[in-house]
Amino acid sequence: MKLELKEFQTEKCRELLEELAAARDEFARRGRPQALVFSSPTGSGKTITIAALLEQIFRGAEGHPARPFTRVLWISDSPELNAQSRDKLLRACDGIAFHDLVMVDATYDTEFLPPGKVHFINTQLLGKDKKLTQQGDDRTWTFWQTVQNTIRDYGEDFVLVIDEAHRGMGVTTIERNKRKTIIRKFIDGAEDEGLQPVPLVLGMSATTQRFDEYLAQADHSRTTRKVVISPAEVQESGLLKDTLIVANPEGPVDGDMTLLSVAAKQWKTFDKLWSAYCSNEGEPSVRPILVVQVEDGLPEQNKLTKTNLDEVIEVLKREIGPFSRGALVHCFQESAALAAGGEKIRRVDASRIQDDDVARVVFFKMALSTGWDCPRAEVMMSFRRAVDSTHIAQLVGRMIRTPLARRIESDEVLNTVHLYLPHYDRASLERIVDDLRNPDAEDRPPTNVETATTTYDRNPAMEKVFKRLAGLPTYGISKLRPLPPIKRLLRYASLLSIKDRIDENAYDEARDAIVDRLVTARDKKATKNAEWGTVVAESGELALSVSSIDLADIGMPENSTSIRVKLTPENIHRLFASCGRMLAAGEGLENAFWKKAHDPEEPDRAKIELYALVRDSSFLTSLEKFADERFKALVVAARSAVGKLPEAKKQRYRAVADRSGNPETHDWSLPDRIVERTEGDKWHKHLYCDTEGAFSCKLNTWEQAVLEAEMKRPDFVGWLRNRERAPWALCIPYEHGGVKGFFPDFVIVRKEGKNLVVDLLEPHDPSRTDTYAKAKGLAQYAKDHGERFGRLLIMKAEGNQPPYALYEIDVNDPDTRAKALALHGNNELTGLYVACESEE
Repeated sequence: MKLELKEFQTEKCRELLEELAAARDEFARRGRPQALVFSSPTGSGKTITIAALLEQIFRGAEGHPARPFTRVLWISDSPELNAQSRDKLLRACDGIAFHDLVMVDATYDTEFLPPGKVHFINTQLLGKDKKLTQQGDDRTWTFWQTVQNTIRDYGEDFVLVIDEAHRGMGVTTIERNKRKTIIRKFIDGAEDEGLQPVPLVLGMSATTQRFDEYLAQADHSRTTRKVVISPAEVQESGLLKDTLIVANPEGPVDGDMTLLSVAAKQWKTFDKLWSAYCSNEGEPSVRPILVVQVEDGLPEQNKLTKTNLDEVIEVLKREIGPFSRGALVHCFQESAALAAGGEKIRRVDASRIQDDDVARVVFFKMALSTGWDCPRAEVMMSFRRAVDSTHIAQLVGRMIRTPLARRIESDEVLNTVHLYLPHYDRASLERIVDDLRNPDAEDRPPTNVETATTTYDRNPAMEKVFKRLAGLPTYGISKLRPLPPIKRLLRYASLLSIKDRIDENAYDEARDAIVDRLVTARDKKATKNAEWGTVVAESGELALSVSSIDLADIGMPENSTSIRVKLTPENIHRLFASCGRMLAAGEGLENAFWKKAHDPEEPDRAKIELYALVRDSSFLTSLEKFADERFKALVVAARSAVGKLPEAKKQRYRAVADRSGNPETHDWSLPDRIVERTEGDKWHKHLYCDTEGAFSCKLNTWEQAVLEAEMKRPDFVGWLRNRERAPWALCIPYEHGGVKGFFPDFVIVRKEGKNLVVDLLEPHDPSRTDTYAKAKGLAQYAKDHGERFGRLLIMKAEGNQPPYALYEIDVNDPDTRAKALALHGNNELTGLYVACESEE
C-alpha cells in the first residue's frame, strides 16, 4: 500500500481476508452462496480498507496465497461515486495499476470478466432499456450474460463489491414483491436474465441494517459473515475532527452577508494556521476550502440561484482578497463555467474537489451528498432555509474528516470545523445538533458540537510555567484491542529502523532476540525434557477414534480405539503458518526460526517443534514477558530521539506504546492554542488567555470555591483548567469497573523560593461511587511520580452556601498515600479528609 493504514483498518482488512477465505472454502465445499457485510461508519476509510483487501487478494498476505486471477465487480448507484472509488484505489495501492481498474460503459462486450481486474459499474447502466442489457447493436454478450458466464466458470474467484449496500434493500413484503432492484438481481439471481446468484458478495456501507435484514429474509439462504468497525475505533484514530462549531444569529437576520464575512475570516485563519503548521512540521501543504451552499434557482425566470452570487463574490473578495485563477468552483448540475462578481467560477465534480489543489471556494446547492469526500473543507456557509436541516446534518457528517488523517496535538483550532447558518432559528439548529451528537447514530460516530467558542493562545506571561509542565507524566489508555507483546515490540522497532532510521538495527536485533529465545527453548527442551520427542511427535500427528460397529443391530459400541496418523505436508504447513500468527502476525518469525533451527535431512521437524513450543502456554507467557521488558528498554533508549521527531511521527510511536492493554505513561505536552466554550466567568492568570489576558469557563460552586482559595495564596503563580477528555489534558488511570482515566480539574502552579511547584487538585463529591477509586488512582500516581509534584489532592466542600469549608486528602503525603492505596469504598474516605489551611 502507498498509504499507511490506521491500525484498526489493518485489523479489519485481515478479518475480511480471513472471512473471504472461509466463504470461498464453504462455497467450494457446499455450493452455498456467501455474503460478507462490512459495516464501517462515515469517515472510517472503508474504501481504503477494501483497497488494501483487494491488493492482498491479488498479491497475497500472510497465511493467504495470492489469487491474481480473481475477478472483481464493483457496483454502486453513481458514476461519480465509482470514479471517486477508482481514484482512491489508485492513490492507495501500489499493486493495482490504472489499466487494472476498468470503468464499464455502454459499449462493454466480453464473454467473461477478465482476471486480475476491478470493474466498476453503476446501476443506471443496467436497466431493461439500457444498451448494456440488450442484444443487438453488434453486441455479442449482454452484461448479464457476462456476469453469468463468470459465475459459471470462475465462481470461486469472482467477488461482487456492493458500495453503499444499504441502498435498494427494501425488506417489507410489499417492497419485495413490488420489484427486484438491480442489486437484488446480483444477490438473488434473475431467471429472466438467465442469472444465477453471485456466489461471493461483499457489501460495504455505513448503514448496513437494511442489507442485513434483507439477507436474513431472502428466500434462498446465504452464509452471512460480518466485519464491523466501531465508532470508538474511528474516534480514537484521529480520522475525524474533535469539534464542530456551529454559528447562527440570535435573532432575525436582515443581511446574511455579515455571517458570510465572518465565515471568510475564519477561512483565512485556517489558511494561515495550516500554512504555518505544515511548514513547521514538514507536512504536505493543506489548502483549506470554504464551502458555500446557495439557494435553489427560479427556472421560470432563468435564474440559477436565488442567492445573489455577485454580492457573495464581492464579500469574499473584500475579506479574502483577490482570487487566483481557478480558485472559485461550483458543483451545480449546469456543466458550464459561470460568471459572477467579475470572476469566473469553474465547474468541478464533487468527487474531484479534494484533489483540485487550485480550488479554494466551492459553491453548491444539494449535490454534495454524492461523492462528497473533502477533508480540506474547514468552513461551510449555508444560505438555505431551515427545511434542509436533515440534509445539512448529512453533509456535515462528511465534512468532519481531518485533512492529514490524524489529530493535530499542537493546535486545537485545527481539530475543529466551522458551520455558519444565518437562516436557521434555534429550534432548527437544535435538530441538527441533536442529530450530530446522537451517540446511537447508525452511520457515524457522535460529533462534539459547540455553538459558541473562543480560541485562547498561550499566556505570554506563563512561558516559564509551560517549561515546568513539559514532560510531566500523563497516561494514554487506548480503547483499541491490545497488541500482543511480541508484535508491539517489533512494530515499535520497525518504526525506529525502517520508518525513521533512528536505530537501523533495532528491528533486526529485536526479531533476532525473539528467534534466539525460540531456538534456545527448543534446544533446552530437546536435551532436558525426556518427553520432548513424544510432544513433537504428537504435534505432527492427528488422533482418530476408530469404532467397530455391529451392522446387525446398528448400535454404537461403548468402546473405541484411538489411533494416530501422521499429518500431511499441507497440514504441517498450516500449523507452521499458525505459529507465525500466534507469535506476531506478519513478521515472519516462523520462517526466521526455521532457517536457523531446521535440519536439512528432516526439514519438517523444525516446523512441528515450533508448533509444540507455541502450544506451551507457560513458555509463550515467558516469551511475551521478555518481549515486554525489551519493549520498555527500547522506549527508554529511543525517548530523546523520538521526542525530536515531527508531531505526526511521534503520534505513531505513542499509538503503538498505548496498545499494551494497560495505561502507558507519556511526557505531557500542551498545545500552542486551545478552543473552549464561550461561557462562565472571566478569570486571570490562566495558562491560556485572550488578548486581554482573560480566560472564561463555567465552574460549579465547589470548583469556584477551590480556585478562589488557591488564587488568594501568596505563592500562587497560575492555573490550568484541565478539561476532561481533551486530547491534551493530563490523564491519570484508575480502576473502577475496568481501567479508566480521570482528569484532575485544576493544575495549580506555585512558587517556592526560586522553584515552581505543580499541584493537581480534584474537587469531587464523596457521595459519587467512583470517588474512592479516583483517590486510589491518584495515590498510585503519587507513588510512581509524586517527587515531581507538590500537592496531589482529592477535595470536597461543605456548607449550603459560600463561604464553603474546604477539605482535602493529599495523597503525596506518604502516610495518607498508604491509607488511600488500601481503600475499598467511599465509606473509608471520611477519616482521610483534613481541613484546608486558610491563606487569609
